[in-house]
Amino acid sequence: MTIDPTITSQAIAALTACLLTAFLTHRIFRKNYSMNERNRLDGMLNQIIAFSITYPYLEDEKFIAAWLKQRNSGDEKYLRYEAYCIYNFNFLDQLARFYKFKKEKVEDFVHIQEIVRMHAEWWRHPTGEYDNIEGYSEDFRNFINTYLQ
Repeated sequence: MTIDPTITSQAIAALTACLLTAFLTHRIFRKNYSMNERNRLDGMLNQIIAFSITYPYLEDEKFIAAWLKQRNSGDEKYLRYEAYCIYNFNFLDQLARFYKFKKEKVEDFVHIQEIVRMHAEWWRHPTGEYDNIEGYSEDFRNFINTYLQ
């Protein structure tokens, strides 16, 4: 049995075209995903900024220093601060994972040092004893802790 060389070259051309199409489709998908994820992270950062403008005490050092003693008071401001910190660190978690924990890329996106250091007491002393351990991956906890050493 002989194989017709014309059919073989047509099959190779068809296979090459399929592989090229698959490769290009994958590249386009990854680029669109990356752009959409970046836009979503931009939106989260804008929400953080909006919170801090609406409630300026969330970024006030004196208020934050009092949080540790007042966190279980039931005061709405301290409850809001708790939610604000959760939102900030959830944002940082998603950002770090998006950039595969590459500090330079994360730092190009946002001034992470300022956020982490400003809210360090919340990170070190979560309201729930295991909140940061159970709520965030070990990779993220280690990543954040590099800014607190």
